[in-house]
Amino acid sequence: MRVCLVDTALPDSVGSMRHYADMVERALLEREDIVVSRVCVADDVSQIPPILRTAKHHSQTVRHAKRLSRECDADLVHILDGSHGYLAKHFAKQAVVVTVHDMIPLLQSKKHFAVPRPNMISRLIVRQAATGLSHADHLIFCSESTRSDFHQHVGKSKASDSVVYPPLESCGRRIKNRDHAEQRICPAETPFIFHIGNNGFYKNRVGVLRVFAMLSDRFPHKLLMAGPEPTAELVLLAKQLGIDKQVQFVINPTNEEVFAYYSHAAAFIFPSIYEGFGWPPIEAMACGCPVICSDGGSLAEVVGDAAYVVPPKEEHLMADALATILSDDLKRQEFIDRGYRRAAEFTLERFADQLDNAYMEASRNRNGIAWRRASIAGNSSP
Repeated sequence: MRVCLVDTALPDSVGSMRHYADMVERALLEREDIVVSRVCVADDVSQIPPILRTAKHHSQTVRHAKRLSRECDADLVHILDGSHGYLAKHFAKQAVVVTVHDMIPLLQSKKHFAVPRPNMISRLIVRQAATGLSHADHLIFCSESTRSDFHQHVGKSKASDSVVYPPLESCGRRIKNRDHAEQRICPAETPFIFHIGNNGFYKNRVGVLRVFAMLSDRFPHKLLMAGPEPTAELVLLAKQLGIDKQVQFVINPTNEEVFAYYSHAAAFIFPSIYEGFGWPPIEAMACGCPVICSDGGSLAEVVGDAAYVVPPKEEHLMADALATILSDDLKRQEFIDRGYRRAAEFTLERFADQLDNAYMEASRNRNGIAWRRASIAGNSSP
């Protein structure tokens, strides 16, 4: 089968969408019966005024997708980011699979969160993305939570669907190679609590500060917050809470640095309001770091019994859970052990098998028959 990955993350970008695209490509390259190509249909719009950026990005991705649909000789295209679901209708000759990571933009448009709605142009594009998913032959959801949100807020689709958790293959490789960075990045002086996330409202970085402030007088730990440059609101809140001397913002750390932080942190805190999947808690577990997280969106489903799980609004309960991890060595070790077992379930091999099943289902839906694999020694056809 010839598969074309339709990427909307720029080659030099960082973040979960780029990481997911890399994982899909790596998984498919392990398959002898799949020939994979990868095409980015996005352009750099960073120099365009913010008010025009969303519309420009939309028009450019549509233009590139139309050209790709004419030139592409693949049997199947996999659109890697469901927030670009409006691209699916442009691929009439191929079976189409789309990965839906979360429903945050649509839920925000519907006032599901206590934040302002996106502007009118953004809301229009969000609706186009959601309705455009109906043109896919198969939808991959990154969690049962996201699939449930889709069916509740978008409705039925002619596409079949499946839940395929992203893998942690890269996490394992980075753990093996982290030793050279550890002393440079994480000197064993002051113990610290770790968080990583962007400035999106759903990451609840203000909640991280408030929870930490409840414990700052009881424990000698610092708080390391990794991600983009903090907002002025975040810096001001740290001052108002009297913890600004204990908080260190780590701006855009490398992957090597992030995994060193996971490995040396006393605990990882992740009080997100909503996640479509949520890589960081599983990454922390794979590094032997105990996790305290919210139950926002998919998180309770993803971490299972391997983390303390607390509703995001219950900050006192989250502070209590964090205090338990920091003060009770037996409980801390229990969650470390659970975390290792849970993280070990997110393998690249499992991911590749489930992608393969999704592609077979999409081909069946488009063509009426499943794609028949070439006979390969040691890999029998279904």
